[in-house]
Amino acid sequence: MNWRNGIILALLLAFVGITVWYAWPGKNNPTSKTTASCIKESANQSRPEKGFCAPNFKLTDFKGDTMELYQNKGKPTFVNFWASWCEPCQAELPYMQSAYDKYKNRINFAMVNATMTEAGEEEVFDFVKTKHYTFPVYLDKEKTNIALGKYRVPGIPVTIIVNPDGRIQEKIVGSVSKKQLDHLIDQMLDQ
Repeated sequence: MNWRNGIILALLLAFVGITVWYAWPGKNNPTSKTTASCIKESANQSRPEKGFCAPNFKLTDFKGDTMELYQNKGKPTFVNFWASWCEPCQAELPYMQSAYDKYKNRINFAMVNATMTEAGEEEVFDFVKTKHYTFPVYLDKEKTNIALGKYRVPGIPVTIIVNPDGRIQEKIVGSVSKKQLDHLIDQMLDQ
């Protein structure tokens, strides 16, 4: 009878130990493992500049689904500010679609449309549908104003690479060539 109690006690302790291990704060939580330092610093230290914590934002897509930058699941994030009327944006978007098709499981893509500069959401939706783009498009409306407000984007397009820790690794103002995009993707995957 004594050895049975010992085995039951050992199994119970093992179960409790495993439960505590997996429930421990930060364990298996992509946000706390990756962007915790930037979440803590966000109020004072976030700046839209290379080496600083990227200002966090929440935006919605056409379906109303929300995306938050700091909820990155431990992956780097490719952020691109663009508009449908912008010719340099139109030139680079096919490269970004190819990158999305190839790397969507390893990199977060946030294609942020400067919706406040568009005629309307329908125009953006029609543009994306006509071009057969499948990357996630998030709408930066007047009320959210991420591009001009938090990121002080001087013009579009602007591409920002955010590492898994939430820090800006690269910021490119202007159009990105396929070669530049390939180099950025390589940098993101080398982290």
